[in-house]
Amino acid sequence: MRQRWHLLCILVVAVACTTAWSQTQAPPQNYAAIAFHDVVDDARELDADAITSDRLVAFFDWLRGNDWHAISLDDIVRAEQGLQALPSKPILITFDDGYRSLYTRVYPLALAYHIPVVATLVGAWLDAAPDASVQYGDQTVPRSKFISWHQAREMQASGLIEFASHSYGLHEGVQTNSQGTQLPSAIAHRFLGSQVPQNEDESSLYARVKADLDRSRALMRRELGRAPRALAWPFGRYNETGLAAARASGFSIAMTLRLEPADLEHPMAIGRYWPSHNPPLGQLVTHIGFQPVLPAAQRLVCVNPLSIWSADSAEFDANLGKTIERLRALGATDAVIDAVAFGADGKIEASWFPNSELPMRGNALSRIAWQLHTRAGVDIAARLPHRAVQERLATEQATLTLFRELGAQVPFDALMVEDAQFNDFSDTDGATWQTAHARQTLQPTNMNGNDAVALRSFRAVRAGSPELRLVLLQTDESMSPRPSAVADLSLFPAAMLQGTIAPTQARRIGVWLEQETAPDNETLIAFTRDFQARGGAALGWCPDDPIANQPVATKVAPAVSAATFPARF
Repeated sequence: MRQRWHLLCILVVAVACTTAWSQTQAPPQNYAAIAFHDVVDDARELDADAITSDRLVAFFDWLRGNDWHAISLDDIVRAEQGLQALPSKPILITFDDGYRSLYTRVYPLALAYHIPVVATLVGAWLDAAPDASVQYGDQTVPRSKFISWHQAREMQASGLIEFASHSYGLHEGVQTNSQGTQLPSAIAHRFLGSQVPQNEDESSLYARVKADLDRSRALMRRELGRAPRALAWPFGRYNETGLAAARASGFSIAMTLRLEPADLEHPMAIGRYWPSHNPPLGQLVTHIGFQPVLPAAQRLVCVNPLSIWSADSAEFDANLGKTIERLRALGATDAVIDAVAFGADGKIEASWFPNSELPMRGNALSRIAWQLHTRAGVDIAARLPHRAVQERLATEQATLTLFRELGAQVPFDALMVEDAQFNDFSDTDGATWQTAHARQTLQPTNMNGNDAVALRSFRAVRAGSPELRLVLLQTDESMSPRPSAVADLSLFPAAMLQGTIAPTQARRIGVWLEQETAPDNETLIAFTRDFQARGGAALGWCPDDPIANQPVATKVAPAVSAATFPARF
């Protein structure tokens, strides 16, 4: 009896302690994840994605010295299932692409520090003959740059390295229009020719992505004895169609390159910090802490495809080249591109992308967006006013279809939504993932008709780009010029945004200058300097004329440029 009583007391105390611990220190639901690539010993061998071995060692030392705990996919799955809690300061360490340095540099360090690593492999690269060459982006590199299957099996046998799929061949681009634009294969709708439909539909995209992922899993099962449970999207780009294909193929974990904490509740969207340009230890540490890091300044320049487009491909390319060089010269951070063309009556006439609801003036939007993003180094915001669309198409269903097709056909980073009064404000600098979470809580049924359509339109576009940001443009003077809690950036006309701008608001609020013609040099310079003196950081204007060079880039750039070091080349 005493023994039973003693055991009962121990049990009661243990339960009480566990309850007290859970009330005072809940186990973490979020964790950091980092996506390294190649590792080199000599800084002269660096490319944009590589890190030197001394900095990697310093990072591992820092993790150990500051009580961080490297976790495995098993740890994550058990935590998801409620079988065990994640340790304090958890971090998932991954290496993409299967470089030879994974075996010669990373594997020895994993053994020395006893750190679990997830390594992602590209099937087409490893499947090539040992003396062959493979296509790596726009470069041809020797197959020997990557690990062998024998080395992979040795690393897997250690129990510290788990291999994940990086697709079989989705790193290759696919042609999406008659101009030959190549976009990431996992999200792009392949160009089928000039006849309608011009691009493959969602079911064809699904089948193509699933076939690739099935092939990757079959190859890895053959070579490693097991199929991967995790997938890293090439270039971090994916959409809901790809996610459905990944699930059907058998993946239960998917990783992106979005800079945000990973969340146990979303195993198919694990955000990872992607270090580039061999960052110093301090930068690595800052980013795995996922503190809100917002740009010091944003410059948004309006781009109207009408000023660039030509049915003559040589003229179109020349105009596009001028636009790219202009944005670089201006030091722009974002390009706001019109998705539709308007007539003299101010109503929508046609689109710049393939769709089922509007006539298409030219299949130009995807090429413009991708070229400006990759060559001018700017983020892309699409502009498609939901009110004008609904007026043109008459029904909400047609409106949502057009927005869904925009998201499916064109790669971009943000959608500009105009005059939606979500009436939800925040006076603090919120991180992008915090803002996205706030958006997810909105319910269209609790909104007026206009706001409900705006939100549903945004969510329709988001099906093609799950990490889409929201830029909210307000022109209603009855609205308070404060940052929206559900928008990554809130823009107002200059007349609405007067006085000093508080530091806590400056990165979430800005001015949008819109008029009939491009702003003249002196006016834009004077306004920018005054706006900066009042604490402003985000400024954009429309229209902008890249062909006539108005405003003159070389004259206004010293005042408006938001370019940072390292310079873009």
